[in-house]
Amino acid sequence: MLKIVRAALVPALLFGLTACTDSADSKPKPSGGDPAVAGDPNGGDPNVGDHDQGDPNGGDDNPPVTTCDRTWPIPASGTCELTAGNKAHLLIRGDVLQPTGILAAGELLAVNGIITCVGCDCSQETAYSDAALLTCGKGVVSPGLINAHDHITFTQMSPANHGTERYKHRHEWRKGLNGKTKIPASSNANSTEWGEMRQVMGGATSVFGSGSGQGFMRNLDMSGNALGELSSHNNAEYNTFPLDDSDGTMS
Repeated sequence: MLKIVRAALVPALLFGLTACTDSADSKPKPSGGDPAVAGDPNGGDPNVGDHDQGDPNGGDDNPPVTTCDRTWPIPASGTCELTAGNKAHLLIRGDVLQPTGILAAGELLAVNGIITCVGCDCSQETAYSDAALLTCGKGVVSPGLINAHDHITFTQMSPANHGTERYKHRHEWRKGLNGKTKIPASSNANSTEWGEMRQVMGGATSVFGSGSGQGFMRNLDMSGNALGELSSHNNAEYNTFPLDDSDGTMS
């Protein structure tokens, strides 16, 4: 699933892509280096000196940008403009977030919900010509984010005000143990739709939430409900209290 966001580039979960060949008139152009700054050992380059082992971008907070030789038109209003076409084929144009960096003014083609091409030019793909077209001249195309842990039946609550008090164990705030102040918390199964909508607005498309609402998100730990989520897969297995200490037992 994909999420179109307006401005800030959000961290994205990596996803597999099928490479496609770029045409001669839309070759990618890597971005140039940063200007030198006197007195800065890195020459003013934020891409130097912060390389983290195992990070495909070297720990870089400014991932490399590859710019296609074009710009997409900006809609008169809103972020994107939709041109009707085959509903089973969707061509999205915008700045595409990839595992290795940002593809500016790129294209993404999805056929029957499967991404078949990401690049500067996907026109060689069979489904390209009749696809519904979503042009996002000032939008960013991000992979759908996955919230790997939540308690979605508690999302109706506001953040707790615990002042300067600090807790070293969850039973201290759950049960008020060790002389700490108990923080009240109550679940509400009717809040799940609100919780899912809030997460979708933040860029998430899937969640392990110990509960589910009807709509908005794919609930990866639920199966067999009205949405048919994970109906052909085993449920995710996890345990909120693996030590069997929900009663507040501390060892």
